[in-house]
Amino acid sequence: MNYLYFNNGGDTSIMYPASALKGVDLLNSGTQIDLYFKTSRITTVVGGEVEDKISLTITSDKEETVKEGIVKSINDALSNSAGFVVIADDANSVYIHKNITAVASITLL
Repeated sequence: MNYLYFNNGGDTSIMYPASALKGVDLLNSGTQIDLYFKTSRITTVVGGEVEDKISLTITSDKEETVKEGIVKSINDALSNSAGFVVIADDANSVYIHKNITAVASITLL
């Protein structure tokens, strides 16, 4: 199984199986994208599914480039059975794409 890793440089880091990625939202602001994952917590949810959300700060107007870079890197890792992909790690300034500048937030539902 392959995992995607995020760290906001503070007290929060999280890792998801790549199969938990549900979608990417390109926001109108041009400086942020949101990645949605099947929730990492076991909960009873009434009224439907909920998703965890990772918001990434990016270089202005590079949403499409970043999205494509993330998807390509995940697919490359899956085909190579790399097992572990750092998407964004603020603590070590490591990002999967040159236009990702920070983890804006990690929202666990």
